[in-house]
Amino acid sequence: MVMPFRTRTVESSPKGAPNNINFNALWDRAFRPAMEHLGYQAIWADMEVGSVILKDMLERLAFADLVLADMTLSNGNVYYSITL
Repeated sequence: MVMPFRTRTVESSPKGAPNNINFNALWDRAFRPAMEHLGYQAIWADMEVGSVILKDMLERLAFADLVLADMTLSNGNVYYSITL
């Protein structure tokens, strides 16, 4: 899974829509359980930091059977990860 982390502000959210999205909660309560229910090993690609971990993340993305990307908000890291 490629997605932002922590709580992010939604710029110009429509009336009635949330002003913030807690991506950590979204991962814990929706994405991870759904992927595991479908039989996939759910891994949040950029949850860890560091140069060796970056290499591992890129390898996981390159060899994954399925990569999901949450593009709800503009996020350079997500855009970069999906262009690999």
